[in-house]
Amino acid sequence: MKIAIVTGHFFYKLGYQEYYFAEEFHRQKHDVQVFTTNHIPKVYRKAIGKKEYNIGNCRLGYNVCRYRPIISFGSTVISKPIEKDIRKFSPDLILFFGVRKIFGVDLLKKKYHNKYKIFSIFGDSLEYRLNYNIHKIIVSLIQNIFFILFKRKYYHKAIQLSDKILLTIPEAKDVIKKRTNIKFHKIFENKVRNIHLGFDQKTYYYDVNLRKTVRSRLNIGDNEKVFITVTRIDQSKKIEFIIDDIFFNKLFPIKYIIVGFTEGDYGNKIKAKISSLGLENNVICFEFVDNEKINELFNAADFGIWDKATISIIEAMGTGLPVVLKESPTVSHLINVKVNGLYYNYSNRRNLILQLVSMKFERKYIYEWNKKFSYFNLTKKIIELE
Repeated sequence: MKIAIVTGHFFYKLGYQEYYFAEEFHRQKHDVQVFTTNHIPKVYRKAIGKKEYNIGNCRLGYNVCRYRPIISFGSTVISKPIEKDIRKFSPDLILFFGVRKIFGVDLLKKKYHNKYKIFSIFGDSLEYRLNYNIHKIIVSLIQNIFFILFKRKYYHKAIQLSDKILLTIPEAKDVIKKRTNIKFHKIFENKVRNIHLGFDQKTYYYDVNLRKTVRSRLNIGDNEKVFITVTRIDQSKKIEFIIDDIFFNKLFPIKYIIVGFTEGDYGNKIKAKISSLGLENNVICFEFVDNEKINELFNAADFGIWDKATISIIEAMGTGLPVVLKESPTVSHLINVKVNGLYYNYSNRRNLILQLVSMKFERKYIYEWNKKFSYFNLTKKIIELE
């Protein structure tokens, strides 16, 4: 099958679904072509090691066609029309990630409706737009105005003209209905199918010997319980409060691995806090590291803990790591409680951490149980929908 992936951004090995969809479909011998931009947002440039990708085509076993954006700000990347190049490829299926970023929206025309089979993919969430300070309130207000003025019409077109609408998180359905005109809701409901984000089985896996090796390298004792958080470290992740709750009780030897530090005041604040609490030997800090290193660290850990939804949660699950997540509609589908993890709220997190260190999780069982979240299974499901 010929599959076109249309997405405003396409980063190699940073955990984003577009890349892993392309990789997995290619492994399954489908003819894949990616249509995207060369744009790299500032926040990712250090991790990627460049300011932008080259314009034009490159081969990764499959073809990646990159355009220079005419306009780029925030998550929005608007380029020249791409339908002519899509037509040359003549795909059997288009996986369209571009609506929210206004990339490739020239495909959303009635004259193309019967020409292309389009599955539009949405993961709209309000979690990262919670208004915890005046700056966030202003940013959220600007985003809402921009959506109404420029983006909503493309959501309406995607609802009308897509063959299927695939939602990667449970709350996306309600979020999109709140953002769109009620006259489109019945069409939307009829086309919606729930999928999920995933992990790459080739990259994230459980290996008991790897676990022993990495724990030894990091000087982690057999009796020490290790928590880990992998995410871009910024104020919204509330790492300082996770540190407080993990080390509140002194009954058990605990270490905490934090991955994802970037240059900035918040990361420096966290490191200063670690030092002031005398936890330099208990908290292990990393900047952004590659996927192989992240897999090693997940294997070395005993629990993953997050305050906000992020793709690294599912990557951790790919290694069989029990995950501890704040209750949220965004992650409500991930945990079978006490089987592969637990949910918390702020009032019970400290007590829950105390219980966790004495609980027994069967990691090999979790590793097998979580395989349903792999991109291998996810791509198979999409082909069945086709």
